Parts: sequence; structure tokens; C-alpha cells
Amino acid sequence: MLIRILAAAMFTAAGCFAGMTFSDKLRSQQKVCEVLIYLLQRVKFLVCYRCDDIYEVCRNLRADDELKVFSFVGRLPDSYGHSCDFRNIWENEVRSENIPEKEMDILLQLGAVLGRSDRESQSAAIDQLITEAEALSVLRRENYIKKSGLYRSAGLLMGLMAGIIVI
Repeated sequence: MLIRILAAAMFTAAGCFAGMTFSDKLRSQQKVCEVLIYLLQRVKFLVCYRCDDIYEVCRNLRADDELKVFSFVGRLPDSYGHSCDFRNIWENEVRSENIPEKEMDILLQLGAVLGRSDRESQSAAIDQLITEAEALSVLRRENYIKKSGLYRSAGLLMGLMAGIIVI
């Protein structure tokens, strides 16, 4: 009987853990989206108001502690080289990250915009990306509010149900 009670407690704990894991995944998606908005705003400032080139932008982003969520920023080139294709490097580094698909698409679009045209065109394109990221952030926030409690409760209930079945 003691073994069954311990098994029931283990199933309950496993259910709670699963629910918390799914809830934490939603929270991390929301955090990534918030950091993405910060990154876009920072890039817009560096490109449009400071008139930095893409390598200076990369150096400034690398030094920003708020962007540690995106580890690819630390691997971006900070100077021009003959064999250095910035857009290829940007795309490869972004794709190597574990970033949700929609956020990755926005980052890939940003890499395609940087250094392509004049300041005003880049500013307009980055503004569009910021608008898209803010809409995505609202969606992620609503998704977290709606589903995180459900995942935690469902995990606990499924664990309890499995525990009761064992007993």
C-alpha cells in the first residue's frame, strides 16, 4: 500500500511538473517577444539617430546586457572582411537559435533590412517590424494569461487522476 501511495505522489508531482513546464514555455515566448521589441527599438535608434553602420550596430548590440536572451548577437561580425557576407551570417546565426518561428521571421526580416538602403527606408522598415512585434507581443501575453493557468491546473489534475488510478 505504501508503494502505491508513493507512486500516486510521484504521478501527481510529474503532472505538476509537466503543467509548470508548458506554462513556463509560454512565459519564455512572451519574454523573447519583449526582448525582440527592445532589440528592434535599439537598432532603430542606432541606425536612424546615430547613423551607425551595421558593424557598429553589432558592436553596440553585443555590449547590451538586455539582449543576452539572444546569444546570436554575440556571434555577429563587428568589422568588415572580404569574405564576410553580413546577411548570410545574420541568417545562419538567427536560425541556430531556439527562437519561436514568428519571432525568428521578424529577426530574419531585420537582417535583410540592415544596411540595405538609406536611413529613411531602414527606419520605415524597422517601424513596420516593431508594429508587427508589438502585435505579436499582445498575442503572446494574452496566450500566456489564458493558457498558463490551464496548463498548471490540467497538469495537477492529470497527475492526481493517474495517482488515484494507481491507488
